[in-house]
Amino acid sequence: MEEIDILYKQYDKKCLIFTDPTFNVDPGWSDEFAQLLISRRYSLDWFAFMRADFILRDHKNGVMDKLVKSGLAHLCIGVERAEDDQLGDWKKKFYSSNRSVETFQILKKHYPRVFRQATFIVGERDETRESMQRQLEFAKLLDPDYPAFHALTPFPGTAVYDEARAKGWLEIEDFDYFDLNTPVMRSETLTRDEIETEIARLNKGYVSLPWFMRGILSREKYRRNLYTWWLLVTMRIFAASLVRFQNPLTGRNYTGLIEPPWYRT
Repeated sequence: MEEIDILYKQYDKKCLIFTDPTFNVDPGWSDEFAQLLISRRYSLDWFAFMRADFILRDHKNGVMDKLVKSGLAHLCIGVERAEDDQLGDWKKKFYSSNRSVETFQILKKHYPRVFRQATFIVGERDETRESMQRQLEFAKLLDPDYPAFHALTPFPGTAVYDEARAKGWLEIEDFDYFDLNTPVMRSETLTRDEIETEIARLNKGYVSLPWFMRGILSREKYRRNLYTWWLLVTMRIFAASLVRFQNPLTGRNYTGLIEPPWYRT
């Protein structure tokens, strides 16, 4: 709270992002955090990564109400996959398709001001075009404000990385490319380029003019601002892609990413 006070009062920061991978582990901590933030009466929006099963728990015990009242404006939830058996293989049995559906229904009904973002993992070893399409269909069922389809990235220290190294699956070992968007290994039926193309197809399959208009015309200021920001970023990416097309040696090609000038300083 002391750090939030400094950011808010001294640096005039009105939107904060907490990058803890699971912000909502402890309901007691979340409850105290929310109450302290509410008592300050700040005009503050904040974004956190939360687990669906803990959201369901905190909806029942009243903690979610307090978190939203304290300024929670944006949630990122790891849905991961539409298939429950794949989640079990990844030791993520606390995730399930039914739990994800229930969570997004509750958020939409009870906390409409909160921006709902879902993340999916694609490009796993058994991935096919058909299985990637299932992720898109599941995303449409959940109806988040935005679904992010991330390439499976075997970070060092994980079982996935150990298996990929042992079986020779890694085609890129430069960690600069381990950005969750660039596929670094193929599946049994799809090359890295094909996975990248499919990710672009999934994004185009969800993003549409009605989707954009729903966001840009939202009654919630945070949601409107985010869609405006996305429009500006999309224009920058498009402009950067034209530059790369004219001179492909000027920079690295990411999947819809721009490397900012300060990144390597």
